[in-house]
Amino acid sequence: LNYMRIREWQDYESQLRQVAKEMRLDVGHPSDTPDEDGIHQALLSGLLSHIGALEEREKGKPGERRPMREYLGARNARFAVFPGSVLKGRNPDFLMSAELVETSRLWARQNAAIKPEWAERLGAHLVKRTYSEPHWSRKRAAVMARERVTL
Repeated sequence: LNYMRIREWQDYESQLRQVAKEMRLDVGHPSDTPDEDGIHQALLSGLLSHIGALEEREKGKPGERRPMREYLGARNARFAVFPGSVLKGRNPDFLMSAELVETSRLWARQNAAIKPEWAERLGAHLVKRTYSEPHWSRKRAAVMARERVTL
């Protein structure tokens, strides 16, 4: 831990508490159990361009046993989870990455698993919805269609 960095964060916290007090906001105390989902959603609001959906496909090399696991991200970027990542081998269906680094290929580092509905809600102003395959549903007595949401 860097002593100067800790002092800097203590100063930030003190300043934020002072401003909140002046605005009559009740800050409260941190809980014993952090809200991981809340933290991930807060980070996701600024990392919408760094999310990816898992795509498993067969690798073209003969003799390969495992399928190639890549993520499809914004603007059709394809990336893989960095080998040193905690999520390597777990392969969540959707993830966000704090940084995408291009070396021999595009790697996602500092990752977290996310729920797609978080991205849909946080990026509502950025998503594009398309509808296809309209059909009649006897059960619902209504016309139904498939909806595809893309970022």
